Amino acid sequence: HNETERLYDISAEIILTGVGIQGSETLSSYLSNKEVSRSKSDALISNSISDEYTLEFKPLYEGIVEFICRTGSDTTLQEIEQMHEIRMAGIYLSEAIMSINQFLENLKRYLASKNQYAKHEYNELRLLVGRVLFEIEAVRNDSLNEMNVLSLDELKLMLENDDFEKYSAIESLIRSDDIDASIATSLISDSGDVHMACKQILRAAQILFVSREKGVGIGEQSMVLDESEIRNILKGR
Repeated sequence: HNETERLYDISAEIILTGVGIQGSETLSSYLSNKEVSRSKSDALISNSISDEYTLEFKPLYEGIVEFICRTGSDTTLQEIEQMHEIRMAGIYLSEAIMSINQFLENLKRYLASKNQYAKHEYNELRLLVGRVLFEIEAVRNDSLNEMNVLSLDELKLMLENDDFEKYSAIESLIRSDDIDASIATSLISDSGDVHMACKQILRAAQILFVSREKGVGIGEQSMVLDESEIRNILKGR
């Protein structure tokens, strides 16, 4: 139990450090100081988080997987399902780290760009990563608002909406000749990586902090918005 939470914490720290955000910040201070965050030097952005993944994330995840594989034959069906979910959470976190790692080279490049439009769009992607992680942490640590399976739906909606708005913004910037095709294609690809990483983080959080922690039943699980339902909600707005 503690080791799986630690795996999430390590992942969050690796990702936040990679995009140049201090993990010690709180959600309120982060959101109230976005202008400060926007002006941080690109020197804080990592070139790669592959080493951190290899040295910090991978050994712990491998240990968790080995423990699961060595589980005895007397394991109950519920325990088997829980272990499968834990393994999936690790996969989601691994994929999130790798997606952010692919994003870092262009993030560092365009934050130093003379094109202010490209710089702004890349910084917005960077801040989105921070917001998702800090929002999850805020709900996770709020003793007066027990995290439940539905508490992540607002974040899921926000991500889908942001994904749509980002693509629209890129199209607008191309039409106004504020960015060229090279920047646009990089933005589209990197936006996809960032949004996918955030979705994978949310999937892992749901497993580690909702489903297992609170013993959520099938009935409540079925109330969670899936991606098609989220898209339908956004279309109706």
